[in-house]
Amino acid sequence: MPLNRTTFFILSCITLFGFSLIGMGAIWLFSATPVCELLQVTPYYWQLLFGTGYGLATALIAISVVETEALQPNTRYFQGFIKSANLRFIDTVFASISAGIGEEILFRGAVQPFLGIWITAIIFVAIHGYLSLEDWGIFSYGVLMVLMSAGLGYLCNWLGIGAAMAAHAVFDIVIFRHILTRN
Repeated sequence: MPLNRTTFFILSCITLFGFSLIGMGAIWLFSATPVCELLQVTPYYWQLLFGTGYGLATALIAISVVETEALQPNTRYFQGFIKSANLRFIDTVFASISAGIGEEILFRGAVQPFLGIWITAIIFVAIHGYLSLEDWGIFSYGVLMVLMSAGLGYLCNWLGIGAAMAAHAVFDIVIFRHILTRN
């Protein structure tokens, strides 16, 4: 399926609604912690503040890594892939918010309580394709993403799932912005 704005929107909606429903269903069926408790660990403004800061900091670190000489072929490939879809910035903001909400409910809310922070982080990054043993550049970036993803797990445990959602969304927005404006 070629990536275009419509496909990108559909995939974003599947991530937002599908992953959220699966995650909330799993939490409801298998967890002793209700979804509302995941949201109310600390006040929302602290979750948004720390989540935004964490997302921005880790995105800037990730950008410095993807701009290294070793990752240039991969970075150009992803840039061409994203730019070929003729996405507008607002499309990437919607996708980033969708991923922040949907993926965090599923992974931090439903999977992490059973598998722990680190195993969940490894699975999360592996599913995104960053732990490929065929490409050491991507694998090294994947190791960085495992650390970042574990950080999302700690944010969720310490502050609430809203912090992880905010961090994930901000990280994705900054990365997409970098890809779209990169020469």
